[in-house]
Amino acid sequence: SAVLRHLASSGHDVDALFGEMVRVVGAGAKALAQAVLGHVDVIEPRDLWPLGAKRGQKLQGCSTPFGDPSWGQWQQDCFHLLGFDVMFDQQGTATLLEVNCNPSMALDSIHPLDGMDADVPIPLGPKQLGPMSGVYGAAMGLCKGRGMRPCRCLSHHRPHVHRPCVVDLAIKQAS
Repeated sequence: SAVLRHLASSGHDVDALFGEMVRVVGAGAKALAQAVLGHVDVIEPRDLWPLGAKRGQKLQGCSTPFGDPSWGQWQQDCFHLLGFDVMFDQQGTATLLEVNCNPSMALDSIHPLDGMDADVPIPLGPKQLGPMSGVYGAAMGLCKGRGMRPCRCLSHHRPHVHRPCVVDLAIKQAS
């Protein structure tokens, strides 16, 4: 990925860093799997997915606990995307910060236009963006309101604008 190439060009051992990331993400995923399967004494599987709970539109009316035999092959064919946030210390040791159950795949950021958390973004041009200028311009065209008009969608409770996030663009473009 672009991040690993950048780290390698800065003299970091990317194989060791990637190995650390695999270690900590693997341990986190294993812990989650053990909890879901009911192999963790302090967590009951029904507490993770209570009997009778509705799971949203796609599974409307589902009232069976995880692992119910009536699920059949469907249980084997489903998946869930998770986002693992990892931080490295100066020695290259990875620490798992959090696991996001609904990671954003978006390329834009929300910038409230008024209120306590107002965050009116400074317009970025080719001088600030360098080689990302073309990608940023194309992404602006895909944002709600083209990144310029105030928006009142449900992404934020106040008027806001959607602007491309340069970091997300760089990482997701290069991956």
